Amino acid sequence: MWLTDDYLRRQKRRRDVNIHFVMPQKVHFGVPKYAEVLKAEAKDRDVDFMFETNLVAVDGVQHQATFQRLSDGGEFKLPFAMLHVTPPMSAPDFLKGSPLANEQGFVAVDKYTTQHLTYPNVFALGDSSSLPTSKTMAAITGQAPVLTHNLLRIMQGKRPTAAYDGFTSCPIVLGYDKLLMTEFVYDCIPQESFTRIPLPFLDQGKPSYFYYLVKKYVFPFVYWNLFMKGRWFGAKLMFKPDFSEVDRRADAEDKKGGQQKAVAGARLGEKV
Repeated sequence: MWLTDDYLRRQKRRRDVNIHFVMPQKVHFGVPKYAEVLKAEAKDRDVDFMFETNLVAVDGVQHQATFQRLSDGGEFKLPFAMLHVTPPMSAPDFLKGSPLANEQGFVAVDKYTTQHLTYPNVFALGDSSSLPTSKTMAAITGQAPVLTHNLLRIMQGKRPTAAYDGFTSCPIVLGYDKLLMTEFVYDCIPQESFTRIPLPFLDQGKPSYFYYLVKKYVFPFVYWNLFMKGRWFGAKLMFKPDFSEVDRRADAEDKKGGQQKAVAGARLGEKV
């Protein structure tokens, strides 16, 4: 939608077109910091955001889309010349109808360990999981090392120790020359990688051409040459997360607990 707006402006045809962005959410974006940026962009560029509204039908012949307001269930139609639709996220049918799924149809896992809430030998991540974060490639880079580590520990008879903090990134392209680089963890708390470096053009609270170039040239290279080969770990870049310290603490606690149980059992035997 933002690219369409930018293209029409460059062709000097923007005044001939009305642009609507229809979404079921109540705000422009889940993270307030970035929502304010998008709200300002929408106002400056005369983009009509329609919240708490779902697309329910499309008439391609008549070029009409039917929408439903979530507040009262009322429906209305809008004509369109171009309609760009993103369907609701969903797990495959074989998962939605299985004991593994929750009420929403996603594999019900602990949001930190990625382990199933009922079946301890089942783990899930990504699009089919119930992890309460955006389903993006960036999220997978944070989830995969945690799932792998915890799965291996379970196979060794140990408890999971690695925790996923909900990290994800949603690079929002606002035009052919600027992008808003959003990064955040659970509870919609920003956790930004670039702004750790004190340079003005790295401010992730503002759209920039620098981040547009990162999205256009750097991310494709990272995806095909690093991520797909298991060499990219999201916010940690190429540095594999180290869970050794938390492993040592957990194993020490479990060993101590096992010793205490053995002593208690021996004392109980003496009394008998």
